[in-house]
Amino acid sequence: MKTIPPKPINENSWVFKCNKLNEMYLTHMTLQELRIFSVYLSLIDKDDESTRRMGFSLKEFSRVIGESKQQSMEYIKHVIVQLSSRYVSYGMQDDEEEPFRLCPLFIQFDIEKDEYGEWLVTLDANERAIPLLFGFQREYFKYKLWNVMQLRGKNHVRMYEILKQYEKLGRRIIQIDKLRGMLGLESGEYKVLSDFKKRVLEPCREALAKYTDITFNYEGHSKRGRKIYAIEFTISQNKDFIDQLRLEEILDLDAINKKMDEAEPLLWEDPYPVEAVDGGEGEDLIKTGHFENVILTNKELDKLTDMYGKERVDQYINKLSTYMESTGKEYVKHVAVLMQWLDDDQDKAKNEASGAKQNKVKQNRFVNFNQRDNDYAKFELLEREFLKQKLEGKQDKTE
Repeated sequence: MKTIPPKPINENSWVFKCNKLNEMYLTHMTLQELRIFSVYLSLIDKDDESTRRMGFSLKEFSRVIGESKQQSMEYIKHVIVQLSSRYVSYGMQDDEEEPFRLCPLFIQFDIEKDEYGEWLVTLDANERAIPLLFGFQREYFKYKLWNVMQLRGKNHVRMYEILKQYEKLGRRIIQIDKLRGMLGLESGEYKVLSDFKKRVLEPCREALAKYTDITFNYEGHSKRGRKIYAIEFTISQNKDFIDQLRLEEILDLDAINKKMDEAEPLLWEDPYPVEAVDGGEGEDLIKTGHFENVILTNKELDKLTDMYGKERVDQYINKLSTYMESTGKEYVKHVAVLMQWLDDDQDKAKNEASGAKQNKVKQNRFVNFNQRDNDYAKFELLEREFLKQKLEGKQDKTE
């Protein structure tokens, strides 16, 4: 198949998105995957279905992922494999009688060199997704790409799109359960309203005010004073926002082009082939954690277990897995993150134990309660006052 000439990413490109696609529920998409999808939407022509197969530079792709360090081919392929399994869904969320639909977004990814020897990434939309991506003339909204490229959390990106759709109306009421689905949250995440406000709504409000062209306020909606079931958003243009960074600054392409060119042979050596996950040749990779997104080699896992013990390592792998899934963050070397977390917490525990030993509080040997630091001089004065009143009372009775 003929390679597609790369199309440069422009920070002022418009992203056109139909309302139906924006209202659908996402499935575990990370921040990096949402960014790639937004870049794809900015490159295609919504009125020309022939642009469904779109290519762009692998160097730009690597930077869109959002890591500060140079990517290995293994990691880039891992991201592509994950993105190829993503889909949107609708139906049967609140009404069991409503049909349920799944729609994969992409059908094909290619990494190949063009005729000039430059590495390209090519994406092709799934056939079922075509009506959601092309041909719509009504019921859609648009935004400049730089808005989502500066955001640092997947909830921030989705909240921006959810509210940007209603910017012209200036107001939107969304049931909390539906909002959770549109954000792509797990069924058990932030079920308590106070947690949802603290972990989702407030961080999103701060991020949008700092990095995008809209701001919002919100308040809870309830039926006749009962439990809050929906959130009412007030949306307005962000008049205080500082002029956006250029995408070249966000992606820092010039800085990495030289590094990648100098290190290109090493980059494509692919020391940990992604096929090894499925039992291919090379050093085996293991998908670990609750969401199977923490990638380790057998040697790395054995090393961690020897250093910290299996129980602690399993606990921290699950913590990292949940953190990455909930925030959308990705790391080049998961073993390095785990070692840093384990070492930091181990040092913290030692310091706390040392401080507790120095400031040990005396305990009562009978019931093992911590004794209070009492003001005995004050108690003595109170006791004298009590005895004085008692003696005066006896004298009154005698008289």
